[in-house]
Amino acid sequence: MSEKLYTLPKFLLAMFDWNGTLLNDFSLHLRSLNAVLARFNIPLLSTSYAREIVMKSPEAMVAWFHTKGVPPSRTLKSIRALRDPVIEEYWNTVHLTRGAREMLDYCKSQNMKIAIVSGARETHIARRLKELEIEHYFNQVVGNVWGKKTTAMKSVLKQFGINHSEAFYVDDTYDGIQAAHLANVYSFGLTQNSYHSSYLIEDADPTYVVESFAELLEILKRGG
Repeated sequence: MSEKLYTLPKFLLAMFDWNGTLLNDFSLHLRSLNAVLARFNIPLLSTSYAREIVMKSPEAMVAWFHTKGVPPSRTLKSIRALRDPVIEEYWNTVHLTRGAREMLDYCKSQNMKIAIVSGARETHIARRLKELEIEHYFNQVVGNVWGKKTTAMKSVLKQFGINHSEAFYVDDTYDGIQAAHLANVYSFGLTQNSYHSSYLIEDADPTYVVESFAELLEILKRGG
C-alpha cells in the first residue's frame, strides 16, 4: 500500500477499468499475445516481461509486434484474427477479480454512479457482464477507448453532472493512471492481477497504490 495519506471526499462516481482490474484475465491476455508470436516462431513472452510492456493504443500494439518480428504486412485485424480463437478457447477460464463484487456492492450502497471505462471491446465487456450477472451494477459502460480514457472519463463526468473532485478511477496500468491524472480525478492503482508491474503502476503516481480490492475498500470506508 502507498504510504501517502489523503482525506478523501464523499465520492459520487466510481469508474473502473475492465481487463486486469475488475476482470482477472491477464493470463488469457498473455496466452493470446504468445499465440501471435508462436505463429511466427518468435520467442514467447514471460509473465514478468509482458507486465513491463506499455501499449497505449491498438496501433502501438501492432507496432510492438512488428518490432518482435511479426511481418509488417500484419495489420490489427489480422493480429486479432490470431488472438481471438485463443480468447474464445480459454474464455471460461477467466473470472472476476477477488473482491470486485464486494467493491461494487459497497459503491452501490453509497449511492455512487458506477461506470466502466476501458480499452476493451464493448462487445466483449457486454458478454462478460451478462455471463457474470453483474450488468445491474453499472450506470455506464464505455469500451473501445484504448488511448482515449481521459476523454471518456470526462464524458462520463459530464453525463452525470458530477465534479471531477467527487470521482475516482481504478486501473491496473501506467497509462490508465496517467489518463485519470489528465481527467483530474482520484486514482487507485490496483496491482492484484495487473497487466503492468507494480513498479510501472507506482511510477504513474496514483492517489493510492493498492494490492487488492479489500485494501481499496478499507481506504474508502475510512475516508483516506
